[in-house]
Amino acid sequence: MRKPGEWSAAWRIAVGAPLMLAFILVASAWLSALVHGMVVGAEEGLAGFVADKGAHKAMRRFMMLMGIPVAVWVLRTAGWGGVRDIGWSRDPARRMDPGWPRDVAMGWVIGVVSLAATAMAAAAAGTRTYSPDGLWWAIAAGALLSILSATLIAVLEETLVRGVLYRVLERLWRAAPAALVSSLLFAGLHFLKASPDSYGDGGVLAQTGAVLWSALTAPARVDQFWWRFANLTLMGIVLCIFVARTRTVWLAVGAHAAWVWMGRLNESLTSRVRDLDPNPWIGARSDGTDAGLTTLVLVLLAVAAWRLLPARDRAPAAENA
Repeated sequence: MRKPGEWSAAWRIAVGAPLMLAFILVASAWLSALVHGMVVGAEEGLAGFVADKGAHKAMRRFMMLMGIPVAVWVLRTAGWGGVRDIGWSRDPARRMDPGWPRDVAMGWVIGVVSLAATAMAAAAAGTRTYSPDGLWWAIAAGALLSILSATLIAVLEETLVRGVLYRVLERLWRAAPAALVSSLLFAGLHFLKASPDSYGDGGVLAQTGAVLWSALTAPARVDQFWWRFANLTLMGIVLCIFVARTRTVWLAVGAHAAWVWMGRLNESLTSRVRDLDPNPWIGARSDGTDAGLTTLVLVLLAVAAWRLLPARDRAPAAENA
């Protein structure tokens, strides 16, 4: 049963958050157009640095900064329990779940095996060919260092997206809508970016409109967008299922880290055959997100995770939040 006020909180988030995100998109486009007008042609100092990196990257930073108060509002409205309510442990008396090393290791195995299938299929189909980028010892050293960076990325993103966002929405909306909303947001943010060419010589308002249009139509500039969007959404749903069954983020952290690492390793060892049109079921990207085979693997993984992973007891903090 829902607690008093949960329905109103759920509806406030469902209506208020999209409006706030729309405002952030418009405001960040306007600010980045303003910055572009101030630094265009600059070669030295901070202005030169911003001009070199591009106003489109400044827009991304503005979106991130303005998104912080929105995230705080959503979490407070949803009844977030604070730093102990981030999915690191099922027991509110512990900061870390005692089984986290096992879950991370299991997640790595799941991630490596699932992405290896699409990588091997792309190699067998000839859409990617073996062409190591550098000496073997440099590749090995890079692969070892990449394990650390991929794990750090996974810990950060899984804590924020699944440990915080998914879990608080799950308490308001139940598992299915929370997984779908958080996963669609997770996938969409990968593509919501303006093109550097959208910043011209016109006035700020004209540039703001061009930048907004560029950001909203970014999917049209992405090869195999729908395959990639569907696969990134499915990846998010799979990770949500891991969290729903284990009640911590650590299995999701391991799988996420393995997917990032496998994509980087595949990119360093193989290259895309540019003059060959990739089979949409096999794909050609090193991360496998443009492959229909990845879609099939993720669907099977979602079903298997839901049916085969033993459900652990919900944390008391989650019940009483």
